[in-house]
Formats: sequence, structure tokens, C-alpha cells
Amino acid sequence: LSNKVLQLLRKRRIHRNKIALELLTSERSYVSSLNKIEEYFLNPLETNAKTSPKPYLALPIVLKIFGNIQPIIALNRQILDKLEERIGQKWGDYQKLGNIIEEFAPFLRMYSLYCDQYESAAQHLRYSLSKNSQFSKWMTQVETSNSLNLSSLLITPVQRIPRYRLLLEDMVRCTDELHPDYKSLKNALSQVIDIAESVNNFVKEKDKNRRVVYLGSKIKGDKDLVQPHRYLLREEALRLDKKTAPKMYFMLFTDILVIIDEEDPDVETSLTVRHKISLATARVKDIVETDFLPNAFQL
Repeated sequence: LSNKVLQLLRKRRIHRNKIALELLTSERSYVSSLNKIEEYFLNPLETNAKTSPKPYLALPIVLKIFGNIQPIIALNRQILDKLEERIGQKWGDYQKLGNIIEEFAPFLRMYSLYCDQYESAAQHLRYSLSKNSQFSKWMTQVETSNSLNLSSLLITPVQRIPRYRLLLEDMVRCTDELHPDYKSLKNALSQVIDIAESVNNFVKEKDKNRRVVYLGSKIKGDKDLVQPHRYLLREEALRLDKKTAPKMYFMLFTDILVIIDEEDPDVETSLTVRHKISLATARVKDIVETDFLPNAFQL
């Protein structure tokens, strides 16, 4: 091999070693954050809620704030143990790393639930801090004395799957196709990408469901909007015909089109349905276009 090729291979090997070390150090930092959540916040609050006649927070609120973080903590402690053994003690130019991620990848899907519940958990925490002086005082004492911030800690699981993806993509790029780790790395990356997309899709679907429930609670005289099969596809304020006509709000679901009088569905008052059209029986008809109504049609 020429000196140029040898130098390139050497650079890729050095970069691969750096990424492996970054994966290990970032996992150490991440698990340390998870341990702090459990040690300084979750365990004390759970114990207090179960034993105190006047707890800082009721147990259901504690569970809403921390969600399913306990199985995530247990999982990532196992991942860290494996990485410590492989990278911290036995690492070499031809050592494999991808099979560790392959082993644990199926369990990373539990992050979907945590990510979906994160915004609600953050809202519960903010509300409790603003309305519960006893809890707020305890939190200030714990965070100040230990230089911690619970809000910052709780977001770390949301950021972890994308971080795995970036590190594995980098690792694949600097691993030769003939390296014994290449195939496992490619497979591990594929699984992590699939999980990342699955987490995103899970959260998006839940958001759509929540939006349907919210709109259903606002609409006056229609109790049938919320259905298990129904998802919101698009919503927008539009004018039906001329420029001077007031805007109405269109909500396109998987099976119906709902039109309400208000331009903004998030107003404080209840909503009134102007039209509710079943897509199963609806027909689309072309009509004459104008400068104001290009691509016009009638439904």
C-alpha cells in the first residue's frame, strides 16, 4: 500500500478510536445524570409520598413527572457496563462495538413512551413548582445543595437516541468494510435509525390524538368527533369564496371534513360546526377558476 493510503487508514483508525471513547464517556455522563434523577429526586419523592401524611407531592403526580424513567435507568446501566468492559478495558483496532448496540437496540423502544410523555411531565413539574410552596422549597434546597437542575436532567433521555444515531453514523464512516465490526455497526445503525423514527412517529401520532380530543371538547353539540380510527391530517383557516367573506376553520380528518365558524379554534369560547362532510360519500367537482380562486373546486 502507498504511503497516502496508509496515512488515510491511520487517520480513520484514530478517528474510530476517538468515537468509541466519546460513546463511552457520553454514556458515563448520561447514566450519571439518570442516577442523579433517581437518587436526589425520584426515590426521595416516592418515599415521601408513601410515608408522609403531608407529602411534598402526591404519588400520582410524582409518577407523571418521572414517567417510565426507572426501566430506562436499568437498561442504560447495563449498556454502560458492556461499554466499560469492551472500550474501557479491552479496546483495540479490531475490537467490535456494533454487537453491543445490536443486543440492546430492541429495548431502546421504551424511549417512545418517555418522549411522548415528556412535555406533559415538564408541565406537571412547572405547575407544581409554581403552586406548591412546600415542594418548591424542597426542590430549591436539593438543587442548590447538589448543583442540580431537575428540568435539565429530565430532558436527557429525549436527547439520547439521536445522540446514538450521530455517533454510530460517524463510526460507520470511519470503519473499513473489511473490518470485523463493520457489518454489526451497519445493522446497529439501521436499528437505531428505525427506533429514532419510531419514537418520532409515536410522539406525532399521540399529538394528533390529543389534538382531536381537544377539538372534540371545544365543539358544541357534537359528541362524536373523537373516534378510535380518526386522526387529524390538516387544519387551516380559509375563505369559502370572495375576499370579503370571513375566514372559517377547516379541519381535515381521515374520514371527515369539519368546518367551523371561528377563524381560530383555540379561542376560549366553544366552537360551532358549520359543515361536517363525510369523505366516504363526498364528491369533488371542478369549477371555473378566477384570479382570486385559482385551482378552485366544489365539494
